[in-house]
Amino acid sequence: MINLIPPAAKRFMKREYWMRVAVVWLLLLGGLVVVAAVLTAPSFVLVESQLRAYESQIQTAAAVASEQRALTEEVTRANQLADTVYSVGTIPKVYPYLNRIAELQGEAVMLTRFSVTRVETAVASINVAGVAATRQSLTNFSDAVVADPLFTAADVPLSNLANNEDIAFSISIVVAEPE
Repeated sequence: MINLIPPAAKRFMKREYWMRVAVVWLLLLGGLVVVAAVLTAPSFVLVESQLRAYESQIQTAAAVASEQRALTEEVTRANQLADTVYSVGTIPKVYPYLNRIAELQGEAVMLTRFSVTRVETAVASINVAGVAATRQSLTNFSDAVVADPLFTAADVPLSNLANNEDIAFSISIVVAEPE
């Protein structure tokens, strides 16, 4: 067969042929992309809906966690208040000791100041300051305190016994341990 087509026209036809092949392939590729997009659309919608569901669950969990933190803080505050109430209940009563010392003071001794020392849940010692009319009234007061079963010792410094009358004193009284 003799080719009667001139070479310039042959090149033009060849180029046109390959352009058509390329266009067909591009159309096929475009069609494939469209088909793939259509086929993946339900997956995309499913993933999107699951993502929203998980986000709502995360928000719910965050709200629950926040509520739990608030409740934990509330319980902690309640425990602190309970500890405070419990510790107030275990504070030793000082009034019976002070009342007994006031009963033992006698007429010639005037008490002016009390200082109480506590150790944990008990009264350890009481420092009493005052003025005694005479040295004898001060020693009688000290002896009466030592003789009382609520107390074990009453330390009167020797400097308090230097004067005969109007003696300013300070006595350290050791409290007996409660039974």
